[in-house]
Amino acid sequence: MMHEIPSTRVLGCRVDKVTMDDTLACVDQFITSGKTHQIVVVNVAKIILTMKDQELARIVEDASLVGADGVPVIWSSRLLGDALPERINGTDLMEILVARAAEKGYSIFFLGARQKILDKTIETFLSEYPDLRVAGKRNGYFSDEDNDEVLQQIRESEADILFIAISSPFKEKWVNDNLDKLGVGVCHGVGGSFDVIAGLTRRAPVW
Repeated sequence: MMHEIPSTRVLGCRVDKVTMDDTLACVDQFITSGKTHQIVVVNVAKIILTMKDQELARIVEDASLVGADGVPVIWSSRLLGDALPERINGTDLMEILVARAAEKGYSIFFLGARQKILDKTIETFLSEYPDLRVAGKRNGYFSDEDNDEVLQQIRESEADILFIAISSPFKEKWVNDNLDKLGVGVCHGVGGSFDVIAGLTRRAPVW
């Protein structure tokens, strides 16, 4: 990491004590650093998964930033006496980063989901942010044999931010395995968020 980020432990899993503003400040630093950084957001299910999957646990531990994606994670930190300041929801962070990218001129590569969903997601964002720079796109259906081609496409796009709409723990492991080959400032795994933006699924209620 570029700097020390205060963190706590929830069931042994590192979670950083950051607000959304802190996270955005980190993203700006990550992009200007010239290195690739992985952002991970953890909910209770993913924390439980780290207890069973040592590789995932190590990836979360080594991530550049780990956000609390879920109210139960916040509640747990309070019960443990080391409260996290704010929920960092993955979909919210993606939407805020899109707005920030449009404002600051950052370019984004969209990776994941079915082609129709991917196209609709980008179309929706461009309708709201006409100045958004889309560096490239690729659906999430590719084989191991296609991996080098996907990496080359992302690297040659010179994107500042990579959104990865692929399920856990595959996306975290894929980023970790290819961190030095991506050539982007920030990798943010967004799970099923493209489906939400495209209108295929509804957001969970705030509570």
